[in-house]
Amino acid sequence: MIGRGVSIVGRHRIVIEDDVTTAPNIYITDHNHSYNDLRIPIGRQWLSEDPVRIGAGSWLGTGVVVLPGSDIGRHVTVAAGSVVRGTVPDRSVIAGAPARVVRRFVDGEGWVPPLRREVHTPEWWSAPQEDVAT
Repeated sequence: MIGRGVSIVGRHRIVIEDDVTTAPNIYITDHNHSYNDLRIPIGRQWLSEDPVRIGAGSWLGTGVVVLPGSDIGRHVTVAAGSVVRGTVPDRSVIAGAPARVVRRFVDGEGWVPPLRREVHTPEWWSAPQEDVAT
């Protein structure tokens, strides 16, 4: 699901896998202006490109910016207002500018650090079986 006001600006490659949810006003790009040559204004310099991937089942909060070269794992929550760059591990929560891991799911332990409160899933909800272990 793509929220309102989302901009996806690609020149090279942006992969958004299945079941990704984006809140409003997100910016995703795979390129940016370079600024190496101090003799040339930044807006006239050639663009640098790096592919972007957003893993299946992830959620990007309001106002997130995903920069070139970002590789967001599966089932990742990106907190509102975060700026993502680099590689993000599967089953994690990231926040900040630049975003960093603030919580991660560890097999045998659950979410580390633990969630503040237990989240109750309604009886009528059942996740697809292939997603339960991931």
